[in-house]
Amino acid sequence: MFKNSIIIAVIFFAVFTLKDLIFDEKIQWIENIVVFVLAFLTYTVFEWVKTPYEWNKNIKER
Repeated sequence: MFKNSIIIAVIFFAVFTLKDLIFDEKIQWIENIVVFVLAFLTYTVFEWVKTPYEWNKNIKER
């Protein structure tokens, strides 16, 4: 899960950096780092939410 989150975030960072380099000719590093962090957190939370919780686990332990 962590490896996939890093890969997705690095892809976002690279795409936004290349976009800035090609179209603006000036790279906005802070904006790209914020996109990297948000992509990482969003994908991590998304993967965490997809994991089902076992509701009956606590009942069996009693």
